[in-house]
Amino acid sequence: MRKTIFLFSMVLAIGIAASAQSSELGLVVGAKFTPSVGSVTSPAGKTDFDTSWAFEVSYAARLAGTPGVALQLEVPFIAAPSTKLNTSNLFASKSYSSYYLTPGLRLKLAPDSVFSPWIAAGAGFVHFNPSSTNLGGGTSGLSSTTKAAYDVGAGVDIHPKFTPLNFRFQARELYTGVPSLSIPKISIHNNVLVSGGVVFRF
Repeated sequence: MRKTIFLFSMVLAIGIAASAQSSELGLVVGAKFTPSVGSVTSPAGKTDFDTSWAFEVSYAARLAGTPGVALQLEVPFIAAPSTKLNTSNLFASKSYSSYYLTPGLRLKLAPDSVFSPWIAAGAGFVHFNPSSTNLGGGTSGLSSTTKAAYDVGAGVDIHPKFTPLNFRFQARELYTGVPSLSIPKISIHNNVLVSGGVVFRF
């Protein structure tokens, strides 16, 4: 435990020191896609998830780099306020919210060029909060849960010379533990976030 705290403190200290050289704050909005699970012939039936809107706020600080490539420490926070369920199980939660925090590393190519493609990976946790009502209109009786979460992503940052604003288009795949939705043997692990927005560099 002490080693983990020490390692986290070292990473944070490096990030703070690096932030004096180059930092970014990204604000993006998009859609979260969750694949269907189960089948109409299985005992639990098939469960579909509506596409939900989501937003991300991320901070990044350069750790090392050259004119052609930069390694950044990134801390993305992703929120999907409401994802609705569609299933024949009337005891299932009507909807749920999910909040992700997955700090990690981002490798950016040509960081000072007009177009800067990048890849990223991180690990952290997700907090699921099911609705208080179920699909049958009754009380769901479910409680919120916190699970481990991992993410991989790729995107491109655009730095127009005629404006101080930068633009970002990205996609992230989020792999998490299973939320409590009152659906037997449910296996929800993958979510895909596709989004775009602005980046402030300072």
